[in-house]
Amino acid sequence: MRKVQSEWARNVNSELSRTQFLVLDKLYVEGPMKGSDIAEAIYITAGAVTGCSDKLILGGYAERLRDKRDRRVVYLKITEKGIKTLQEIAKRRHELMNDLFGNVSDEDVLHLTSIFKQVIENSESK
Repeated sequence: MRKVQSEWARNVNSELSRTQFLVLDKLYVEGPMKGSDIAEAIYITAGAVTGCSDKLILGGYAERLRDKRDRRVVYLKITEKGIKTLQEIAKRRHELMNDLFGNVSDEDVLHLTSIFKQVIENSESK
């Protein structure tokens, strides 16, 4: 896993951390979200979301929106730059996965997928 993470950092995107990527991806899929909802969705603390959000906003990848009915409620929204960055990352991630798994048989990929699903189920049942 360390090798894959190292390859990700070197080849996929050096601008964004893994957490920043996860936040942007969630915003892209779900639309604008409150920080507490992001934290729950990707299993990080609200404080981590705040720090991550500040960096994403500073980089122009996301922006804060206030609720028109309740100004105390703040949403995080992905920007066009954030969307373009996610698209670039998806392309590079696909290339990396092809490099890493290109010679692995379909049967082995299915077996590996089954193992990871079981690990996830085990972790969620605790």
